[in-house]
Amino acid sequence: MFVIDILAKARELGVLIQNDEIYKNLTEARAKSDNNAELQEKIAKFNLLRLDIDNEIMKPERDEDRLKKLNEDLQALYSEITESEEMVNFNKAKNEADQLLNKVYALLAASFNGEDPNTYDVESACSGDCGSCGGCH
Repeated sequence: MFVIDILAKARELGVLIQNDEIYKNLTEARAKSDNNAELQEKIAKFNLLRLDIDNEIMKPERDEDRLKKLNEDLQALYSEITESEEMVNFNKAKNEADQLLNKVYALLAASFNGEDPNTYDVESACSGDCGSCGGCH
């Protein structure tokens, strides 16, 4: 098989991925998150608070009370953002998409390493989370 044939099959795979429910759920969840003005305002405020914290930390004589207050505000805002329905749904969809992508990567890598792609068990493939791993081989 020539490289051009491999790339053609990769394009077919790309089309299959974009027609899959996992991808559709991800794009829908991303759009809902991106189009939620209140959530986006909180994210922008979160980023500004992080800058404020960085600036305060860099001062030669920083105000520890102000820094503490900024960190508390940042944590509270982070909780609001991560607990919002749109962000929860986006993170769930993103995790499902990442799991699929990891399986595809693992199958391709295994194929390049000489494994039989028809029998390779993608369910036992590396999840990317080293905490559940017995070690790379």
